[in-house]
Amino acid sequence: YVNSSRDFGINAAFNLILNGKYEPKKVNYSKFTTADFKKFVSVKDIDKIKYLKDFYLRDLVQLDDGSFFLLGEMYYKYVDRNYDPRTNITTTTDHYNYNSIIVSYFDRLGQLKWHENVPKIQNSTNDYGYYSSFAWFSTGKTIALFYNDNEKNQDINIHDYFNQKDIFNNRKVAHTYVLISPEGVEKRGQLNSGKTNFLLYPKQSFAINNHSMYLMAEYGRHSKIIGVSFK
Repeated sequence: YVNSSRDFGINAAFNLILNGKYEPKKVNYSKFTTADFKKFVSVKDIDKIKYLKDFYLRDLVQLDDGSFFLLGEMYYKYVDRNYDPRTNITTTTDHYNYNSIIVSYFDRLGQLKWHENVPKIQNSTNDYGYYSSFAWFSTGKTIALFYNDNEKNQDINIHDYFNQKDIFNNRKVAHTYVLISPEGVEKRGQLNSGKTNFLLYPKQSFAINNHSMYLMAEYGRHSKIIGVSFK
C-alpha cells in the first residue's frame, strides 16, 4: 500500500513481479477509485478524502494458484489527559484503536481485482491493544480472519460498513470469524455459542497447517487453546 503524496496514508496498491534473478519484470500500480473509498468513508465526506489515514500493511497471503491477498489494518493511538485543580493531579489514559481491515485481492500476475473493507472498531485503554487486531488463516483457496468483536454486530450485515458497533475494553465480546474467497467477503460468524469471559489473543494465534487453526484465549490468569478446522 502506498500514497502518492507525502502525507501518511494509503491511496494505491503497488507491487513488483521479479524474474529468477530478482530483477523487476513488471510493475503494477492501482490507484484507489471513488468506489473503493466509499467502502471506508461516508458519502458526506467522500469529496474531502484523498487517502485513507492510519492504515498499515499487516500481511501478504498467497493462495495455491499464485494469486494473493494483501491485508492491512487501521491503527492509531491517542492520549487523554485530565487535570483536577482541586487535587493538583493529572490523570493520563492511553486509547488504542484497531479498526477496519482492508483486504485486497490480486491475480497471480499482480493485477488488482478488488479492495474490500472488513469493518471492526476495537477501542481499549491502557492495555497496548493486547486483545485487539486480528489473526488470519489460509486454506490455499480461501482465507479466514479472526478477532474479538461486539456481539451485536452478528445481526448487522458485514457490508453495512458504517453501522457496526464498537467493542470498548472487550465488553460484550464475540469471537468472530470472517470467510473470504477470491470472489469477496463471503460470511461473518461467531465461534462462541454463548457468553464467555475468555478473550481471543489474536497476535499469538497461528495456523499449523492448511486445515487447522489454533486460537489463544485468556481470562485473567487462565488461558486455553481453541481449535478450528476447515475442510
